[in-house]
Amino acid sequence: MTKPLPKSILDNPRLESWFCLAQPGRLGIRSGKVELGQGILTALVQIVADELGLSPESIDMLPLNTAAGPDEWLTASSQSIETGGAALRLAAACLRDAALTAAAGMLNLAPQALSMQQGNIHADGTPTGVSLWSVAERINWRQSIHAEQSLLPSQGNRLVGQSLPRRDLPQILAGSGFLHDMTLPNMLHGRVFHAPCLGASLRDVPAANFQQRYGDSCRLLRRGDFLALVAGSESLARQAAAYLEPRLSWDAPHVQIPEEIAPWLQGVPSKLMRDDPQPVLPAERIQAKYSRGFLLHGAIGPSCAVAERRNGKLKIWCHSQGLFNLRSQIARVLGYAPQMLELEHRPGSGCYGHNGADDVALEAALLAEAIPGYPVRVLWTRQDEMRATSGSAMVMELTAGLDQAGRIQGWRASISSGTHSSRPGAGGDINLAAATACDAGFAPKALSDVADAVGSGALRNAVPLYDLPEVSLQHRLLHDLPLRTSSLRALGAHPNVFAIEGFIDELAEKAGCDPLIFRRRHLSDARALAVLDKVAEMANWQADAETGTGRSQGIGLARYKNKSGYCAVIAEVEVEEAVRVTRIWCAVDGGCIINPDGALNQIEGGIVQSISWSLKEAVRSADGVMASVDWQSYPILRFSDVPPIKTCLLERPDQPPLGLGEVSQGPTAAALGNAASRALGQRLRHLPLSRERLMATLLWQE
Repeated sequence: MTKPLPKSILDNPRLESWFCLAQPGRLGIRSGKVELGQGILTALVQIVADELGLSPESIDMLPLNTAAGPDEWLTASSQSIETGGAALRLAAACLRDAALTAAAGMLNLAPQALSMQQGNIHADGTPTGVSLWSVAERINWRQSIHAEQSLLPSQGNRLVGQSLPRRDLPQILAGSGFLHDMTLPNMLHGRVFHAPCLGASLRDVPAANFQQRYGDSCRLLRRGDFLALVAGSESLARQAAAYLEPRLSWDAPHVQIPEEIAPWLQGVPSKLMRDDPQPVLPAERIQAKYSRGFLLHGAIGPSCAVAERRNGKLKIWCHSQGLFNLRSQIARVLGYAPQMLELEHRPGSGCYGHNGADDVALEAALLAEAIPGYPVRVLWTRQDEMRATSGSAMVMELTAGLDQAGRIQGWRASISSGTHSSRPGAGGDINLAAATACDAGFAPKALSDVADAVGSGALRNAVPLYDLPEVSLQHRLLHDLPLRTSSLRALGAHPNVFAIEGFIDELAEKAGCDPLIFRRRHLSDARALAVLDKVAEMANWQADAETGTGRSQGIGLARYKNKSGYCAVIAEVEVEEAVRVTRIWCAVDGGCIINPDGALNQIEGGIVQSISWSLKEAVRSADGVMASVDWQSYPILRFSDVPPIKTCLLERPDQPPLGLGEVSQGPTAAALGNAASRALGQRLRHLPLSRERLMATLLWQE
């Protein structure tokens, strides 16, 4: 039976989409997956270098460009290695076969008699004087990649499994690695004035006073509620924006985001997206309600883009995760054919999810369109970034029963959440803030969430990993929320795993069973059991540990999307006036690990981010406006709060790689919640586990 081709190959079947040999001795890789801080530039090179027998030093990762590179949808959902890497490996095998076939024709030998080492063609181990580059013109670059490509056995890997240094770090350390560092001749600098909240409209602009003050040194551009200025330098743009912004008048609705999010969310208008038949439950049922507030991306560097209109075409440099989707939507706004737009990726400061990268790209395009012949750079402020998009607040209501043997009988989850998908093109809408500001006709009309085919949004990891006789899900998609919600790293997996694993602890307590033993009782997945047992061994889990002592350990376990990497976390915390994390242990099974150092960075970075989300972060409003606009009003974890973290990779080189970028957020939140609840002696069900939440729990337990 023929193995199915990866979707990336089906969408981009020709060899020319993936590689070029423009320079002698160098291979250029084109990938539709982009660098966001995951380290994939390094890992993808390792995959290709092993398949082609090349040194990594001879390989260049070319920036993704819509004019030449493959369209691999989005760089999202922990798919860069799992699917993007698999596609590149197959494409590399095709290139090797094509080169050997071309060389065989030159040498009058059978392709099977040839091999390639460091780009040189050998016959029975002897160099032939023919190289990959010398046969480049004989290769049919328009040939299709097929499933029967002869992949090299993984046992021969030289580089896969090694921690090669990050390829992007030297430039970053030298101050030239990010789009923000880009300079072009005669570059202008723009600032866009964003609405203070959703639904606000721009009323008064003191344009005459502004022009009197700045004259020809600054130019104001307005189109509907879209207002921007363009200046000759970044410092002047910043100064002029600081003068004008407090003098603008907006008609803005009242924004309300209460501290207790769960009861408020349940009163928000919604659309029922899924409602499975109720499971059969025993007479004695256990019920619990968990919640999480709105979260911001908290990217340290605000979004940025550069655009230039020249000779009737528009080029945009941006750090979007989906260049081809973005190109289509910007073309709709500007009335261009998509082919008249060229988008090129440059790394931003890092954000896993839908931040402001797409929005600022359209803003730069609008300004470049208005001032042709000049590149225009638009850099957002901290406040702009905080107001862009958020991860949705969620409520998870869980119901289950226990039989007389202490086993779970039936499971019902009712989940209420805003959308996790308002990226450009989602639901058929443009979904770009500047488009709606320019013309209300561009405003989103559809109400949708991430499709089940890509792991769902609010329902991501809503189905427990455990062996349960019957699982039933209900999904209420909320609308008319005061914030624009979209994809935040892990999507619904962070709150869903927090809720599921907290509820598992509650059921274990009801059954009079240790949480670790209770989990093992309901697990048959050998790989899940392996990470669970490993982390328990690492942390020296004590089955008879007392609760309510102010110090405890807690467990969290999940397989991301129930099909990617496995992760088990044990957190050790102390609870006094606040939750303090003292140690974290983590065990992960990600199949074949391409670059162990890169994998550890992803896993442990996710742990640190989850600690911040779970203990500190939630968007708040005050006096009818969004109050979380800087690091004082939206605190994140500090370096001094990061605990010692020990991670073990259960490597399985014989298994396909599994996505690791989002494996640890849910299990970490769950481990923290369970540890803090055991330390306090009372169940904590609502994130963040802040000092205020602890005090409220001590006074009143839901």
